Amino acid sequence: MPRYFLVLFSLLSLADSYGQEDSLAHYLELIGLGITQEDRLIADTAFHRLFVQALQQENAFEKPFEQMIKMGKLTSSDGKLRLFNWNVSLEKGEHRYHCLLLLKDRKGELTLYELKMPERPTKTINERKVLNADQWYGALYYEIIPVKKGAKTYYTLLGWIGKDRLSTRKVIEVLSISGKRVKLGAPIFQLDKQAQYRVVFEYSEEVRMGLGFEEKEQRIVYDNLTPINQDLKGQYQFYGPDGSYNALEWEKGKWMLEADIQVKGESDGPYNAPKQPDLNKLKR
Repeated sequence: MPRYFLVLFSLLSLADSYGQEDSLAHYLELIGLGITQEDRLIADTAFHRLFVQALQQENAFEKPFEQMIKMGKLTSSDGKLRLFNWNVSLEKGEHRYHCLLLLKDRKGELTLYELKMPERPTKTINERKVLNADQWYGALYYEIIPVKKGAKTYYTLLGWIGKDRLSTRKVIEVLSISGKRVKLGAPIFQLDKQAQYRVVFEYSEEVRMGLGFEEKEQRIVYDNLTPINQDLKGQYQFYGPDGSYNALEWEKGKWMLEADIQVKGESDGPYNAPKQPDLNKLKR
């Protein structure tokens, strides 16, 4: 029996000896600690299979999954969507992502959805295209912002997308449900004359970019990114925050750009002129 299937069988057998959540927490630990890529992928397969079973139980929406501290767990403020998100580190600084969604309908019935990456995911992300659930580019989401456009709910997601050892990315995505199908992207981002379906930011792996939701002001606030000099325009491994900030505000069914905003003082929130990296230290 090939080593992959032998080890996978052994891991799945452990679930019979331990409690379900204990086993899930153990597999998550192995995903992060596996020495080889194969070890991490084997643990990931075992975790995925068992976690799908856990989410198909009646109490899944309310269950806190407290032991699973190394996985993203988000609940929308309207109480209708739970999102579970994790990743596996691969070679060359790349990642394999997973995202499971539990949606509660008006009757309280639950539907389980999954966002899936293609076997050969694209390295570029189209900002003007609707994607199906099996066309997902992969990301780790850390914020859900429900917004309404007429009777339809759009779940705006803020997330991080690893790229390589030179640059990294963050994304503002929108998720919606049409019938029983998950859709990613919608023309609700107005940053210029042509509407975008999502917003992707790429910048140097050596710096940090702020992207978050300011609840009091009801707006998405983010660092403005520029290259260290104009000769490097389009070479995103040399981009970083320039000390100014932009925002997206929900107006008339769209996220509208408000450029060069004033941010709050240090004691008021996370967007107060954080210490900016010295982009001149980035090597060409």
